[in-house]
Amino acid sequence: MPSDRWRIRRAQLSDLPRLLELDEAAFGLEALSRPQLRHFVQRSPSRLLVAALPGGVVAGMILIGLRRGRPFARIDSIVVGRIHRRRGIARALLHQAIELARQRKLEQIVLEVEPHNRGAIDLYDSEGFGDRLTVADYYGEGRSALRLRLSLSPIRRTRSGAHP
Repeated sequence: MPSDRWRIRRAQLSDLPRLLELDEAAFGLEALSRPQLRHFVQRSPSRLLVAALPGGVVAGMILIGLRRGRPFARIDSIVVGRIHRRRGIARALLHQAIELARQRKLEQIVLEVEPHNRGAIDLYDSEGFGDRLTVADYYGEGRSALRLRLSLSPIRRTRSGAHP
């Protein structure tokens, strides 16, 4: 989703302070550390993308887990700063992740979400994620997750070119 209000780009080392701030605000003690974020920016096969506002302020980020030989991508994290929510930034980041997975000819995208995170679940539902599975204790004892999948299979077309 192109926007004149933000630009999706790869994270840079200069983004680290803001990435830490975003992740800590969203995940508290379970947030990624500075060395972990640095690794995702510099060396990881995974992709860390940000939504940057004019002036370079990072409003959101998405961490897309990619591994050689694995036929799927994993959305490890998607975070938008509280004051920037409800503006389409999470959807734009998700669209970039989907496009990246398609470019790599991956079969699906997998993610986990807390069952009470209605806003995120509604976003994923609207983008076609399904195949729900409850994973007990995923976030720690007594904290389950919903595992959702998005199939990236090519769309079949009829002879007329229309979708069946």
